[in-house]
Amino acid sequence: MSYIKTILVCLTDHETGLIPLKAAYKIGQVFNSHIEALHVRLDPVCAVPYAGEGVSGAMVAEMMKISEKEADECSTKTRQMFDEFCKKNDVLLLDEPSGVDTVSGHWHEEIGVEEDIVSRLARVNGLIVLGRSRADEDSSLMTFDATIFDGGRSVLIVPEVLPEKIGSRVAILWNGSSETSRAVSAAKPFLMKADAVTIFVTKDAEDDLTDAESFKKQLAWNDIKANVQILPVEDSSVGDGILEVVEKDNYDLLVMGAYTQNRVRRLFFGGVTKQVIGVSAIPILMSH
Repeated sequence: MSYIKTILVCLTDHETGLIPLKAAYKIGQVFNSHIEALHVRLDPVCAVPYAGEGVSGAMVAEMMKISEKEADECSTKTRQMFDEFCKKNDVLLLDEPSGVDTVSGHWHEEIGVEEDIVSRLARVNGLIVLGRSRADEDSSLMTFDATIFDGGRSVLIVPEVLPEKIGSRVAILWNGSSETSRAVSAAKPFLMKADAVTIFVTKDAEDDLTDAESFKKQLAWNDIKANVQILPVEDSSVGDGILEVVEKDNYDLLVMGAYTQNRVRRLFFGGVTKQVIGVSAIPILMSH
C-alpha cells in the first residue's frame, strides 16, 4: 500500500494560504499525514529595489523598515489562521514523529525568498501543495516553477474552490512523456483509493494510445482498475479539452506531466501546463 505521510504546504499569507491548507488537510485525513505548514517571510533586503543615484541611505532604511513591518503583520496573521484552523479541526500539533495514527501539523517559518526555500524543503517531503497561480501573481508562478524544476517532488496545485474530495475520481492526461510517468508514480496513493480512474490520450497520438493500454494493464497488476478514453481535440487545444471533460464529468483530481514540451516549442506555441494551472476548477498533480 502506498501512502503520503508528509505534506509541505506553502502559506504565502492568511488570505491565499487557507485553501492550500484545507487541501492538505483533506489529503492528510485520508493518509493520516503530517502537514508541514511553511510561511516564508520576505527578507527586507530582497524587498528593497536597487538603490541607484538619487536614492539616499535614509530612504533605503525607511523602505526596509516598512517592508519588515509588513512582513511581521503578514506572519502574525498567517500564523493565527493556521492555529485557528488546527484548533477547529483537531489537528495534532507535532514537530517530531510520535507514532500517532492521525493527521498532524507543524508551523515552519523561514526568512528569505519563497521560491528558493519551498524548492529546497520540497526535496525532503512527500507531497507539495501550492495555491493556484493567477495571471497577475508572478511570484506564485515563480514558486511553482522553482518547485517543479528543482524540488524533485510532485506538486499539487489547488483551485480557489476545493471539491468535496480530492482523488476519488482521477483523470490522467497521458502523452507518453517521462514527466507524465513520474506524475503517475507520485499519484499511486490516490489511484489505489480512487473510485474511478481514466487515462486520457489525444485522438492523433497512436503511440500514446498503445502506451496507455500498456499502462492500464500495469495498473491492473496493482489492483487499480482504469479506463482509456480518447480526448477528441488537437494537440493545440489539449489544455482546454481536458479541462472541459474533467469538469463536466466531475473528476476531482487531474494528473499530468509539467512542461513536457521543449522550451523553444513552449515559447512559440505556449504550453498546456500554464494553460491549465491558471483556470482549472479541480486540483492538478504535476511532476517534471
